[in-house]
Amino acid sequence: MGSKSKTTTLTQPVITEEVSEQILGPRRKQIGILGGTFNPVHIGHLIMAEAVGTTLGLQKVLFMPDNQPPHVDHKDAIPVGKRVTMLQAAIHDNPLFDLELAEVKRGGVSYTIDTMRALKKAHPDTDYYFIIGADMVAYLQVAGRG
Repeated sequence: MGSKSKTTTLTQPVITEEVSEQILGPRRKQIGILGGTFNPVHIGHLIMAEAVGTTLGLQKVLFMPDNQPPHVDHKDAIPVGKRVTMLQAAIHDNPLFDLELAEVKRGGVSYTIDTMRALKKAHPDTDYYFIIGADMVAYLQVAGRG
């Protein structure tokens, strides 16, 4: 007769959240940032934000409209106040989504690198995941000021 091996399946974590926090310190916030002109916001933005947020297990995905994009003729952009209003309407019923208005409040031309540095400084307990669409890849050098 062959020997029987018994398999044990764990149903509870070996280390509790409290013990983990004592060892590793408080868990850092995991926040996605979807920056853009949102000229206008569309279903593609919402699908991408939902997919990234749920796939990575993020606590929030913040939509961050730029005030004045460095890569778009400002005459072609919908006024920022109207873009913010459209974003609020588009995201209001999704608890994963929220707004980050740092670039709007700062005014002027929006450079993502400056905003991300400011956010990291203001929230050192947060890991940010910057989300961009394929249409913005060509502008990464511009967005980073060279």
